[in-house]
Amino acid sequence: MRMKMKSPISDKAADNLPDGRSMSFGKQLIFRLCAYVMGLKQDLKQIRFVYFLPMILTGALVLPALLATLVFTTAVTSTPTYGWGGGNTTTLGNGSDPSDTTIAPGASATYADYFTFRTDSSSDDVDDVTVTLASGTYAGISLVEITNSAGTTVYGSKSNPSGNSFTINLTTNNLTATTSTVTYKIRITPKTHANMPAPAGSEYAVTARISAFTPANNATSGSDSAGTTVTIDNLSPGNVTGATATGGEDSQVPLAWTNPGDSDLSKIIVLRKTGGAVGDTPVEGTTYSVGNTIGSSTVACVVTAPTASCTDTGLSNGTAYYYKIFTQDTHGNYSATGVTPTGSPATPVADVTAPDSVTLSTGTVSDSSVELTWTAPGDDGSSGTATTYDVRYSTSAINDGNWASATQ
Repeated sequence: MRMKMKSPISDKAADNLPDGRSMSFGKQLIFRLCAYVMGLKQDLKQIRFVYFLPMILTGALVLPALLATLVFTTAVTSTPTYGWGGGNTTTLGNGSDPSDTTIAPGASATYADYFTFRTDSSSDDVDDVTVTLASGTYAGISLVEITNSAGTTVYGSKSNPSGNSFTINLTTNNLTATTSTVTYKIRITPKTHANMPAPAGSEYAVTARISAFTPANNATSGSDSAGTTVTIDNLSPGNVTGATATGGEDSQVPLAWTNPGDSDLSKIIVLRKTGGAVGDTPVEGTTYSVGNTIGSSTVACVVTAPTASCTDTGLSNGTAYYYKIFTQDTHGNYSATGVTPTGSPATPVADVTAPDSVTLSTGTVSDSSVELTWTAPGDDGSSGTATTYDVRYSTSAINDGNWASATQ
C-alpha cells in the first residue's frame, strides 16, 4: 500500500522564493517537510521566515561537526613536546664544513663540523643538542664543545664521552636561533698520548654531526651531515729491518738498518744498555736527545729519516753493549716493539795494530807543487782499509824525531 503525503503549500509556492527566484531541490525538500510538519496553510507571503529555517537547521547540524573535526585534528597532529608553538619552526642545517685533517694525540682543539640554526618567525632558544660521532672514535677524544662561528663562545660541552652519541646541554651560554641563518661549530680535543687507550697503535677517523636538538618552544626541522673527517693519529710506525750492530772497533759501535716505508716517518731512536738486553721503550709523544735516559737505557743515537745508520761513540773497549732501535713518526708515535739488531751485544775493542806503511812516489813537480802518489795500506797491517792519511812536508828529511814539527 502506498501513502501519499500532501503538503499544505502548493507545489508552485514551494518551488519559488518570495522574490520569484527558484530554490534548489535540496532546499525545496527541507522547505516542504518543515511546512507540512508545522501545518502551515497560509499564503506563502505569510511564512517567509520558513525560507531561513533550512539554513538555521543546516548550521545547527554542521557547526558541531566542524568543531569536533577541529578538536580531533588538534589531538592527532600536536605533540606534548612542542605544542602549537604558534606554528613556528626551528630548522637545523648544514654549514660549510672544514677540510679533512690529521692531528696528533694531545693536539689543540680542532673543528669537526659546521651547522646552522634559523627560525621561520621570531627567536627560539635551543636547550640541548645530540652529537653523534663515527663509531668507536669517542675513545680518542677528551672534549667535545659547541661553539659560535668564531669559536669565542662555548654554549655547552662534554668531557671524555663514553659512547658514540650523547646529549650536550646548552647551559654555559644561551644559544638563541633567530630568523637569520647562523653558523655554529662542533669542536673536538684529542686525548694526550698518555691518556690514549692502551696499547697504543690505533687511528681514530672522527666525524661529528648534530643528530637531534630540543628547542624551547618551536617544532623542529632539517638535518646536519658529518662532512669532515678529523683523524687522530695514534698509529705506530713500522719497525726498521735488517738492523746490524758491529763490534770490534775502537771505542765505538757502528749501527745500520733499513727504514720502514711510513710516509710520516720522522726519526729513529737507538737505545743502549749494559748488563742485559734493552727492555725499555720510548714514551709516546716525547722527544729525546743523545744521552737522555729511558729507564735503565741510554739514548745512543737520534737520527732523522731518511738516514739509516749511526755510530755510537765514546764507549769503553771490552764492554758488551746491548741495543734496540725504535722509529718515531711526525705525530710522536713510536714503533710498538722496536728491533734488536743482529750483532747485539756488540763489544768495542782497542785498536793496537797499526796500518802498514805506504810507499810514497812523486809525480809531476813544478815551481809551486809536487804531485804525490801511493798505494793504500790496510787498517790493521794489510787488513782492512785505512780511514785517513796524514801527509807532511819539510825542507829537511822527516823522521820520527822531527815528525811533529813538519808542516801538515
